[in-house]
Amino acid sequence: MNKIQVSQTAAPEIGYKKPPPQTKGIAAQVAEATGLSKDTVRRALNPKPPVPIKSVIEPETEEGA
Repeated sequence: MNKIQVSQTAAPEIGYKKPPPQTKGIAAQVAEATGLSKDTVRRALNPKPPVPIKSVIEPETEEGA
């Protein structure tokens, strides 16, 4: 079988195109509108769960009751 060599008419694309513009996240939009920092807005939107408080009083045992 004879293979036919096809010539390339267009130059290959080498490199990267310009990336698409990035959209601002919710925290950045709120920070820009309010004048607060982005970190402050992010902490307000995603608060840490409260730390469970351990009881200081020891439970009563049947021996001491």
